Amino acid sequence: MGSGNMFKKKVIILVFGLIFCATTAGAQDFSAWAKDNLAGPGSARIGSLTIEKRWARGVYEANNYQPLLLEKDFSWKHRVEELRGLLVTAHLKGLNSNEYWNPHFDELIQNATSEAKFSAEILMTHALTLYLRDLNVGRLPQTAISAQTQFKKKEFTRFAEVAKVISSSESLQQAVKAFEPTFENYHRLISELNRVLNIGKSNWMTVTPSGVLRPGQQNAIDVVEIRRKLFQLGYLVDQGSSIYDEALRLVVIGFQKNSLLVPDGVIGPNTRRRLNVSFNNYVNLLRISIEKWRWLPTDLYFPNLNRPTQRHDRFILVNIAHQELELFDSGRRLLEMPVIAGKPEHKTPQRIDFMATITINPFWTVPRGVLERTILPGAAQDPDYFSKNRFRIADSAGREVNPASIDWKNPNRNQVFSWTFRQFPGPNNALGLFRFDLATGDEYYLHHTGAVNFPIFETPDRLASSGCVRLSDPTTIAEYAFQTIGTKDFKLASGEAFVGNREQLLKVTSLPEVFPSPRIPLARSFYVYLTYFTVEFDDQGRPKVASDAYGQDQALLTGLNRPAGVLPR
Repeated sequence: MGSGNMFKKKVIILVFGLIFCATTAGAQDFSAWAKDNLAGPGSARIGSLTIEKRWARGVYEANNYQPLLLEKDFSWKHRVEELRGLLVTAHLKGLNSNEYWNPHFDELIQNATSEAKFSAEILMTHALTLYLRDLNVGRLPQTAISAQTQFKKKEFTRFAEVAKVISSSESLQQAVKAFEPTFENYHRLISELNRVLNIGKSNWMTVTPSGVLRPGQQNAIDVVEIRRKLFQLGYLVDQGSSIYDEALRLVVIGFQKNSLLVPDGVIGPNTRRRLNVSFNNYVNLLRISIEKWRWLPTDLYFPNLNRPTQRHDRFILVNIAHQELELFDSGRRLLEMPVIAGKPEHKTPQRIDFMATITINPFWTVPRGVLERTILPGAAQDPDYFSKNRFRIADSAGREVNPASIDWKNPNRNQVFSWTFRQFPGPNNALGLFRFDLATGDEYYLHHTGAVNFPIFETPDRLASSGCVRLSDPTTIAEYAFQTIGTKDFKLASGEAFVGNREQLLKVTSLPEVFPSPRIPLARSFYVYLTYFTVEFDDQGRPKVASDAYGQDQALLTGLNRPAGVLPR
């Protein structure tokens, strides 16, 4: 080998050595810089932005404080552009895109200094972590959730997965799906949001707000407007005809049912008002419902924490806003029914609970609020109220009080509120024939109802209870629970073995004096989700939009529309 070639070889080795040393030093410099800037609690100033250190620190700890977006030669990985595309379209997931990708990132990316590159690396990683966290557990803080529900906000700890998403995923768009809820209605809401955003505010039409149309009528402008608007709202209907024909009537009835209106097929002021939901309002209703899905477990069939291989694959989902109950088993909806939920002034609490026992022919101990609002006024109007409704009244020592001895129009309220009012089992008991006991053990539960309330199930608006959820067909749920889950070796007081089939349930509930209030333990509890979604979908995939009777969505919207910027939260 000639001396010239030998010299070239030494130069090449030297250059490679310098590059290796430089890149190794760069990685070491980043590691030290990141550890220094992300150490400790609270926030940090990175570039010109403030971040909450724990979100970025969790990811870099999982990656041994190595850069995720910077190459060894300090160039940017192609992943940066994919990351930008993901974050600037966060609005397609119902989030605020400006919260994730900040224009300052672009300035730092173009800057050649190592500090600018380190800052961009951390800020972009922090932004993606917040985005994935918000997809997984919800955007709103615990304080906002607690004010509206009794949910406990999920903890986000999936930092190693975030690092893996950035460093090794073939597609960021595909990788983020692992952080989102798996339930079908969540993905339907995302699709509906994207469909509406594609229509756009400028193309969002309205119909004439006044007038009444009935089947068979012909009104070229009005009928065509209504057809077009129904189609825009996700209802398949011929858009050309100017006649209010039978096909249109069926679609209108479906829209009215899904809007909790009287389904009479008459297009009057109320139907027109619901057709004319504004673009902004509808988008916001969708965004809030999407957010609420994120508060629930990512997979509603989540594992038993004490037995990781065992999954809770059965659950009840109550939607308070639509006053409906659904029963799911292994991904299949087995049952749905109308329910009566709490009045706006006596809201049904939203919570994740589970049912471990079912009481047949329950006694009812009257809560103080119901006593004050309902029972005492009833007794003031009818001196035989307590005997007719089969109540026993006991004082604080357990002694029975004769209701005929009390002036119910002017009672000693302090004394009365110290007493216990208990209604005997039977078909007119306020709890009906079944009480489904929830683990929280307070005064809220699922139950049947007295015969006087049955007509309410036929009405569109069923927010009529004092907070409990009343069921239209409790026997079917009880039979399912007893037959599918089983009981813990329970026997009736008569000694009869309890199997819980429909025949036996009908027998037991027909004899409340013989079988008073047996509380039957299930072999295994299953979950009950008490939720409040103003937007969901019918069997044809069409949106069902309920009024925000509890005034919850508007209050939550403020939190979702916070000012842009990467800020501590």
